[in-house]
Amino acid sequence: MADRHFLAEARHAFLIRRPEKIAASFYALAPDMSVNTIGLEIMCELQAAVGDAGGNPSVVIDPPAGTRMSGPAPASGLRSACTRTVENSAELARFAAHHRPFYERLYAQRLDVTPWEHGTGP
Repeated sequence: MADRHFLAEARHAFLIRRPEKIAASFYALAPDMSVNTIGLEIMCELQAAVGDAGGNPSVVIDPPAGTRMSGPAPASGLRSACTRTVENSAELARFAAHHRPFYERLYAQRLDVTPWEHGTGP
């Protein structure tokens, strides 16, 4: 965030997900994760820094449920490893709750990427 030229001149995009989903996914990969691992707070800080530097408005995307953004489907081992969630872990629930206001702030600015059928959209 110290490079004001980068903040002002680059086009910034943020791909967000609900903090509950991020918490469960990250825990499956890194059980020693911290509250900062979720990353929505730092995204808000970065977005504010871009604005303070005079940068262009960022693009925020929250893909519709079931949307795969890239890469192969997760291995069945990873899917089965995602057993710790905000419903059964007080720690993950606390992490997600911490990031909820940041998610809401970014979500309010999201680009609508809802799929539309031919003849029903713009």
